[in-house]
Amino acid sequence: MITLETIKIFAEVAVIFGGLIAITSFVIGIRKQREISQFTFFAEYTKRYQEIVTNLPEDMNDVNVLEDEDTRRYLRVYFDLCNEEYFLYTKKQISEEVWDEWKDGIKTTFRKEAILEYWKERKTSYYDFSKYLVELLKEESDEHI
Repeated sequence: MITLETIKIFAEVAVIFGGLIAITSFVIGIRKQREISQFTFFAEYTKRYQEIVTNLPEDMNDVNVLEDEDTRRYLRVYFDLCNEEYFLYTKKQISEEVWDEWKDGIKTTFRKEAILEYWKERKTSYYDFSKYLVELLKEESDEHI
């Protein structure tokens, strides 16, 4: 026979179980929202990068492309983007995985002669990133030795 005490115990267990389900659902929802937010954030930076790249000349090894004001303007925007990305990395606002992806892109881009040439004129505007970039490119050249 089921007693009143047994019913109370079942009710308490059901309340605890229901609470655990609610808390678990809440945590899963927060994690999903965070993933969506991070994806949106990454997509926005990717969109900005693509807009810059599609507006630069194909041959960025030719320093003569720097005679074009639009090219210099898009390079300044690119330098700003790199600086922002580096800032986000230093403030731990992006994951190591995202930073590694962005860092590889920066290393590849800064291999181009015209970009390096224009960077020499602009680098004083990006103090912390500029110091980091020197080390990154030095590291890059050491990898090929």
